[in-house]
Amino acid sequence: MTDTSPKSSPKSSAKAELDYADRRPRKWLRGAAVLLAFAVGFGAADAYVRIQINGKSLQWANPSLNWRLNANGSDNITDDSHIAAIEHGFQAWEDISGSNIAFTRGADTNDVAPGASSHIVAFDENNTSGYFPNGSGIVAITPISFDTGSGNILDADILFNGSQYDFSTDGSAGTFDVQDVLSHEIGHFIGLDHSPQISGTLWPYVSSRQWLHRSLTTDDRSGAIAVAPSGSQSRLTGSVRRDSDNSVIRGAIVSAISSADGRLIGMAATTSTGAFTIRGVPAGSYWLHVTPLEGGMTSGNLTGNSPVDTDFAADFYGSFNVPTSFNVTQGNETAAGTVYMDADIAMKDSANAAVITRRGDAVMVTIFGSNFVADQMDVISKSPNISISNVTSASSFVRATVTVNGVADLGSYDLYIRHSGGDFDVASGIIEVVLDPPTIVGLDTTTGSIAGGEEVTITGTNFQNGAYVLFGGLEAETVSFVNSTTLTVTTPAVAAGIVDVAVHNGDGQQVTSDSAFTYQGTAVYTSMLPKVGNIDGGTKVYIVGDNFSPQTQVLFDGEVGNVTYKTSTILQVTTPAHAAGQVNMILRNLNSPDRVVNNVFTYVTDKDPKITSFTPGQGPKGGGTLVRIYGSNLKNIASVRFGVDPVSGQGGKLGNALNSINKGEVRSRTRLNSNAGSYGILVTTETGQAAMVTGYTFESDGSAGGSGASLGAGGGGGGGCSARLDQSGMNDWRVEVPGWMLLFGGAWLQRRRQRRKLAIAVVRVD
Repeated sequence: MTDTSPKSSPKSSAKAELDYADRRPRKWLRGAAVLLAFAVGFGAADAYVRIQINGKSLQWANPSLNWRLNANGSDNITDDSHIAAIEHGFQAWEDISGSNIAFTRGADTNDVAPGASSHIVAFDENNTSGYFPNGSGIVAITPISFDTGSGNILDADILFNGSQYDFSTDGSAGTFDVQDVLSHEIGHFIGLDHSPQISGTLWPYVSSRQWLHRSLTTDDRSGAIAVAPSGSQSRLTGSVRRDSDNSVIRGAIVSAISSADGRLIGMAATTSTGAFTIRGVPAGSYWLHVTPLEGGMTSGNLTGNSPVDTDFAADFYGSFNVPTSFNVTQGNETAAGTVYMDADIAMKDSANAAVITRRGDAVMVTIFGSNFVADQMDVISKSPNISISNVTSASSFVRATVTVNGVADLGSYDLYIRHSGGDFDVASGIIEVVLDPPTIVGLDTTTGSIAGGEEVTITGTNFQNGAYVLFGGLEAETVSFVNSTTLTVTTPAVAAGIVDVAVHNGDGQQVTSDSAFTYQGTAVYTSMLPKVGNIDGGTKVYIVGDNFSPQTQVLFDGEVGNVTYKTSTILQVTTPAHAAGQVNMILRNLNSPDRVVNNVFTYVTDKDPKITSFTPGQGPKGGGTLVRIYGSNLKNIASVRFGVDPVSGQGGKLGNALNSINKGEVRSRTRLNSNAGSYGILVTTETGQAAMVTGYTFESDGSAGGSGASLGAGGGGGGGCSARLDQSGMNDWRVEVPGWMLLFGGAWLQRRRQRRKLAIAVVRVD
């Protein structure tokens, strides 16, 4: 053991293990039944904190854990891309060197109810679990059952609040990223608490479209090592006391800063004896600073109930200007000794969001807080690769330009807000330096078989080794990293159609090339409407089937029709001219056998019906509305159907009181339509020829009527909702959080004989 402690500072023999938490802001702790308020632990990028209840650190007796995915997925994600996001979230934690944490995906389940020792990951779309009452503001939750005697975790589940929030894997506006949220929840799942590092995965706030916490930092790795260590790990130890009376300080945050480049490398909180241990610190030289848990994150964000003292001022081992350096060697303990802290100061920062920047960037950073002094504040970085300029300040904020040079190491950096008199506070991990995002230039081939297994080369920029690739939301079977501009992948099996291609780098950044690849296979035929048309061609035919693509060809007796691709299951085709009689139709996909449908279409000499307008354009869904349809060749009409699918012409109900007035007009009354919305009207002649027009609206009961509609007039509907968390009765620190962020905090424990149940939740604050 290397002892670099000051000679005048007695060393404490007590140590406390604290874990690094991932770098995501997120949740509150919630539980059921009996409610107990607990403080949340610390965890963030390059810093970790264990969940401790009554002095017991929560942990699994066996770190080899299974989990099961709810098969229903998310209502917001239709391409199953959430599966890859969830699998990679677990894999990132398992891949940590020095930790025995291991995950195995079990059989999918339809269960949403937690607590059955099945370790469910589910999107709760209807609050089946009961954890998401209206107005709760909870985005996701991790209920944990544990033994009160040993602290062993007995069960844990991860639930997304699909009933009140939207989720995605592509950064869609207004959605929360699945992998970002999950990575935070997995930290709780293995026994880590929240972290005061702003850029950390376990920072207690989250915002929509946030991606930073998809990746784990050295801090997260240290947390996984702490809960399930493998082999000998480096450690920094010491203790913290008050200078005034030599009493211990509990819950102080001790941070290890690389003296070489100024990065935040590790964090720990002091125990009830004032001792700390930062585990998994790489070999090197470090400064240590100690700060109270207050400002952007407070003890109110903690899950554990260990005591937290905040009546002291921030300081370094040594001094701010000349910090003491501690040399860490691989696999050994370095004792820093005891540091003595001065009394508290009034100044406090309340920074609550990381500033993402890249090498060569200059960004304006504003740090809010209280009791700053106008024009007497400075912003300082301890990194030789970060410079500060244009500092301005008022009583409630400090603003500065932060410039990152071209050789800065990737990772998290503190900024120090310092008064001209020498007092300072720390915005922990507020600067996050990341690589440039990936781009896709192109694919060497843009079509492939629905069976998958074909090699595709993707060219672009800023690809990272370890990236994964999605075709239509499904993960490529293999990805070979050639260099930063080239990936070679093996396509997965995907249903026919046009799909997006997305590259996900290991640091969480991604790029999507929309409609970049077409899957093809033998076309499937289900139905056609109409099956009769005029010999001059020009009949609009709707074909329903499967495995269609924009390259699908439709041939009538060998003559190519004009195809409009609608979906992988619907084509609209304009027929070519042909002599009267029945003909075969061929559905042709590239590199696939033709699908031949014999004698499916009949050419006749009668003119096709045409619709130019109709009135009225809407009516109650209960039916009974007399609709006048105008056009040409409408004399011999056999039926009028209302409520048909406006894309395929399928479905609908026959109208009542059919009356062909003349060749230019037909009338019919609507019937009951189950759902309100915009639909098509299908007119069919006695010969089987047909025409469809879209835009007739069935209105909900009580809707106001309208005057009419013309051809091309359409209707449609859309909907959405937004939820705002009621702020009444909230503590000031919650109300001050920006509306675009979510808060992770609040804990409930439930006693069950020899066990308690704890639920850690992500809560949105508007």
